[in-house]
Amino acid sequence: MEQPWNRLRFALCFCAWLVGGGSSVLAGAGISLSLVWSASSDPSVAGYRVHYGEGSRQYTRKLDARNSASVEVPNLTPGTTYYFAVTAYNGHDVESHPSNEISVTTPGVAPGLYSGLFSAADALNPGQAGSLRLPLSAALGAGNSWPLFVPSSAGQGLLAGWLSFKTETNSDIGGTITWIKPPDPKSAYESGGVTNVSEVLGSAYVAGPHRAVLFGERPNFEALFGGGDLANDFAKSCVMRSASQAVGSSANDFAMNFSTATGMFRGKVADPTSGLDYAFAGAVLQKLNFGSGFVLVPGHSGRMVLTP
Repeated sequence: MEQPWNRLRFALCFCAWLVGGGSSVLAGAGISLSLVWSASSDPSVAGYRVHYGEGSRQYTRKLDARNSASVEVPNLTPGTTYYFAVTAYNGHDVESHPSNEISVTTPGVAPGLYSGLFSAADALNPGQAGSLRLPLSAALGAGNSWPLFVPSSAGQGLLAGWLSFKTETNSDIGGTITWIKPPDPKSAYESGGVTNVSEVLGSAYVAGPHRAVLFGERPNFEALFGGGDLANDFAKSCVMRSASQAVGSSANDFAMNFSTATGMFRGKVADPTSGLDYAFAGAVLQKLNFGSGFVLVPGHSGRMVLTP
């Protein structure tokens, strides 16, 4: 006859939330999964164990959640279906039968550092650009989608839209976003405000210790600047002086620092028309073999591109 202890399985029901795909996870690490279940009302329950594996009712791994009714399962492989069940145990370490089973398929894109480019001209103010620091991790929904929402400008502006994470030939992130920045006469940049609806393009970034992460082994590249309140578009011929530094190839009018760890870059460039120095920053999109960002020109900032 079945003991009352074993009937705990009927009280154990649980659901799952995926947490992964964000740039807070270094390339090579796994995806994490958060599991939550309904705790048993039996006072003799001392704790819970999560059993899981890649086959239904074929559990090859387990985690002890102790007396918590939730646990985070780390280092799961992208694009893989896992099966989970929970057991309860008492003070003598006797386990109940497994709970109902659930299955979860992890997102098919490997976690890593992602750098993005806003690549569409605003219908009202062509050539505008700007900078927002985005969250470093996100929960992915069905179809590897991310409901992006970032408040800005002290809560008066926002960046919002749906992004999708897909491993494709030329990109890993896509979607459409709306970027709203209210007018601010005290702001040095975009004081009239921004209302952009833009397509998003992003690429996974694979870190490396040398210049190959930028444009392969080519030491020379072009930096193109245009749009915004620049008097004229212009280009600079540049050379990588080291793995993390680049300079202008013919004059002291361009300097750039490049992070091989994150794929981000920043620097200063001299405008040949005005003679003024402007700061710029951006990110490398390895799958497209170019970098893109913004140049901070007072009034309306412009766009810049790095190309081999």
